[in-house]
Amino acid sequence: MININLLAKYSDSIIKEIMSEVMRAQRKLDKARNREIELHLQSNEHKDNYWKTQRTIEVQFAYIDKLYEELKVLDSETQWESKLHQERFGFIQQKYAGILEEYQFRHERLEGANE
Repeated sequence: MININLLAKYSDSIIKEIMSEVMRAQRKLDKARNREIELHLQSNEHKDNYWKTQRTIEVQFAYIDKLYEELKVLDSETQWESKLHQERFGFIQQKYAGILEEYQFRHERLEGANE
């Protein structure tokens, strides 16, 4: 098992990597959604591409969910969310505010469902 002190020490770097992955996955998802709209408006010639695009959308949704789950696990081990006031976590508020907001929304929703 990974030493929790080691996780706490490098949690800011791990969070930065996970959040940048969320951003990349979100861009891929947006691109696939735009492609889906384009293909939907075209004739039936492009049905294979349409279904490939649908699969890409499903994969990206699943990947984003997995990344948010990783953030939750890291928070349960290191309590990084309660340390957002620290300077080393300042990048989250600056660059990843939307991702943090989505994480907090999902986290609150899950806790509300468990009660």
